[in-house]
Amino acid sequence: MKKNKFYFLLILIIGILTYYIEGYMLTTIFYVLLLIPVLSYASILLTYHGFQVSHEVSKNNIVKGDEVDYTITLYNTNSLVYCPIKLKLESDKILFKHQFESPTIILYPKTEKKIVIPLQCNYRGYYRLGVESVIINDYFGLFSKHFKSLDTIKMIVYPKIKDLMYLPISNINMDKVDNLNEKSMQEQNNISYIREYEKGDTLNKIHWKLSSKYNELMVNQYTGEISSNVNIILDTNRHHYNNELNIVMEDKMIEITVMIINYLLIRNKSISFIFNDVKNVCIEGNDYNDFQRLYEECAILEFVRIFDFGRSLVDYCYKENTENFINSNQYIVISNINDEFIDSLQMLHIQKTKVTIIYVYVDNEKNIKQLEKLKYGDYNLICIPYDMDLDTLVGTSF
Repeated sequence: MKKNKFYFLLILIIGILTYYIEGYMLTTIFYVLLLIPVLSYASILLTYHGFQVSHEVSKNNIVKGDEVDYTITLYNTNSLVYCPIKLKLESDKILFKHQFESPTIILYPKTEKKIVIPLQCNYRGYYRLGVESVIINDYFGLFSKHFKSLDTIKMIVYPKIKDLMYLPISNINMDKVDNLNEKSMQEQNNISYIREYEKGDTLNKIHWKLSSKYNELMVNQYTGEISSNVNIILDTNRHHYNNELNIVMEDKMIEITVMIINYLLIRNKSISFIFNDVKNVCIEGNDYNDFQRLYEECAILEFVRIFDFGRSLVDYCYKENTENFINSNQYIVISNINDEFIDSLQMLHIQKTKVTIIYVYVDNEKNIKQLEKLKYGDYNLICIPYDMDLDTLVGTSF
């Protein structure tokens, strides 16, 4: 800016002198000064059309906590010296805690320059990295021009995967669910409905006549029987803490969800992952081949809306998948327990199996009364502080 003012002041003074004083030198200087903007913009355009830029991230599969390098490379393939270049990055402020400031780069003939930016991926999520614009200054430092640049790199940071040795389902080990099904089937003669065969179903549940008719295995689901299917229901309500604490809370809920999904799919248990994204979404998995698909969904899942989670739960049960929902094991991962949620649980009238509620909290002082209500209800309640290291859960039950 100071150079611009000096330039315009200089050309004004030379112009006035040229007007009042005749002379070859003054006239020449005046016209040279007039040509400087033209030469400047020509050099800027030449640099813009001549230089090349590429960018890359050092790792493809990035897990929360990883350190990666974001590398930008600028090339001069010509025999000219390019104008000074600065870069403006397009990036998420969460990923770049300290704002990156590009150095001024001069590309000499047949050379390349690399800028390596270390990134600490502290949170899972979907990020965009790229060069938003290129700022090119002319040789005289009088003018500069912003140009749009590269498309962004889409970078996914996956949540950590923790291992569990045991997962409580209505105080019953998952490996014993089938035995319970057999006992229930012997005690109950009423068939609730007939469904397709699932991994883990015993042979004496197969309806052979219908299986022969439809050319696929069909099994009887008995009244009072616990299904081998597990529903994992995540409350995706937006939080109201500061920006960083919101992300920490969301990550903790996602990691718990991934931990349960991983445990069940390794053991070839059928699961349904349910969450609300404008409407209720259900993603099913039958064995560990389905884990990556569910894992990626958890990595990019956003908590951006405020909605009635209890109402959403009831809608899913009664409008979309009532029988399967009621006769399955329920895991609800939630961070806000209120009267509406408790009322919704009571409306579901789930009597055949206990619901397990995993409550992630910052300070549960406000929810003491609600927690007491849940304890008196027939629910498994697990309280996990948001800052608890889930490694402490490895090798134990919740």
